[in-house]
Amino acid sequence: MKALDGGSSCPPADNVAVACTSACDCPSGQVCCGSREFTTAKATCTTVAAGDSCPGATVGTGAQFCLSSAECTNGMACTTQSCAGGTQISACGVQTQSPYDCSAADAGP
Repeated sequence: MKALDGGSSCPPADNVAVACTSACDCPSGQVCCGSREFTTAKATCTTVAAGDSCPGATVGTGAQFCLSSAECTNGMACTTQSCAGGTQISACGVQTQSPYDCSAADAGP
């Protein structure tokens, strides 16, 4: 999760590890799951069953990043979103909860 200006305004206390931005970056059968807790954030390839969500999604700390709705295991639409801290993400379903605090930027593919 990088700030729109390319990262220069990211809080220095945050530690961000991004291994993927969508299922296209992952081995076959895996999707890109993001999570954020306190001052750390990460995106990793994870196996998620159809109909399920990425780990942490039920408590508001996890989200599935995507390029298209076809890869969304939870059945929600892939939506480009503007989020807290000036970040922009594409995720399965709008991430309105903290720490994301997003709103839909467009309807997505």
